[in-house]
Amino acid sequence: MSNYVILKIMEQAKKSTLKHYLKLYKDKPNSQIFAPLADLYRKSGDTDRALQICQRGIKQFPKWALGYVILATIWLDLKKHNLAKQALEAAIQLAPENLLAHKLIGPIWIQEKNINKTLETYQMILYLDPNNEQAKRIVNKLNKVVSNVQDETGFTFTSLQNAAKHLDSDSKPSQNFPPPIHPLPNTSTKKETQQFDSRYAIIKSYIHTKDLKKAGQGLIEMKNIYGSHPVLNQKIKNLE
Repeated sequence: MSNYVILKIMEQAKKSTLKHYLKLYKDKPNSQIFAPLADLYRKSGDTDRALQICQRGIKQFPKWALGYVILATIWLDLKKHNLAKQALEAAIQLAPENLLAHKLIGPIWIQEKNINKTLETYQMILYLDPNNEQAKRIVNKLNKVVSNVQDETGFTFTSLQNAAKHLDSDSKPSQNFPPPIHPLPNTSTKKETQQFDSRYAIIKSYIHTKDLKKAGQGLIEMKNIYGSHPVLNQKIKNLE
């Protein structure tokens, strides 16, 4: 079977699926079917109709994270990265465990050279998807330019300008990192550090979404595990 025939079959299947969801949407215009329908219109290239349907649906379901994720993909197709970022932040606030939202917003933070947000996002991706190689590479890069914990952001860098050079997610980790002002003592294994960073990221997400009960439970657990480590314990105190 030729590639042309395969493409035609795929195109017909896509059109058939779009018609199916459009019928469902017309039968129940006030349902959450708006999200997959908008996504199908986006994939077919009709971003205007996709945007119209998605924005209308979000007005009806303002607390449904998937709606904002679909909206973000539409904005990304339209090269409206700031609007995509706003939609993804809304999705993450509603559903901190939404892996796709974190994966979509990560490159935006990289593009903006936002060190703290990039590190926090890819730590969260690692928590949700421990085998994600890209997230491992980015977290390892940025951890090497982290100097010490000093404020509520959790990280202070020797030079944001220098650190931003290491945010290229497609390149291999560089060995020429700027030296930290106060190097962290090398008393934890790589695995222990990654586990700590993952727990740290999820608790920060709970704090961000004002789920203080879960954040408090996580902090207690972290204090029991890492309380004897001076540097990691200081990070926990900053969260408190």
